[in-house]
Amino acid sequence: MKHPITDAKHDEESRRERPSKSARKREMHCLQKLGESLVALPETYLKTSGLPEELLEAVLKARKIRSFGARRRQMQYIGVLMRGVDADDVRRVLDLFHAGR
Repeated sequence: MKHPITDAKHDEESRRERPSKSARKREMHCLQKLGESLVALPETYLKTSGLPEELLEAVLKARKIRSFGARRRQMQYIGVLMRGVDADDVRRVLDLFHAGR
């Protein structure tokens, strides 16, 4: 038999462990902004940056898209790919580019 106090305590603990929906959305927007910064870098630098292959291909493809809607969808896809990449590594790629300019 379930105990209502124990179940409520467990639910409260699990809510504290995972970030809120708003926090997850903020994080996704930040990752998407990082992806937009990657799209702005020169292609030659991107190819030597050491980005994961799938992310690199998505960024290079986004550079060629001119349609607003298609580009927005591609940027969202880049945001999804960024979830599987260490954001600090991407920030280092951007910082190294800007430091070298």
